[in-house]
Amino acid sequence: MSGHEPQTEFDGSFEWYDSVMVDGGAEKLAAYLHAVPPVDEAHRQQVISAFLEKFCDTEKLDIDFSLTGWDETQVDVISQLYDDDTDLIRAMDGVRFIQP
Repeated sequence: MSGHEPQTEFDGSFEWYDSVMVDGGAEKLAAYLHAVPPVDEAHRQQVISAFLEKFCDTEKLDIDFSLTGWDETQVDVISQLYDDDTDLIRAMDGVRFIQP
């Protein structure tokens, strides 16, 4: 859509990863991707997934849903609906599904 090259890095593109990884994890991810550029988007996603598995700080992923007034059942239903929607979008012809 934007016409940029696949290897183009955008300012702040690793900020989200920094917010969910242990200290230094996002920097290691960025350095690895710079040193060993992925061959395609699928490979890039595999690399990011591996780094998230290794360096994710699960404490940073915990969300206090009591602030929303939602109970666990409501969160589960909304999460399932979201997963169903993303599966539907991913399966659409002509759609390239991009995820973090």
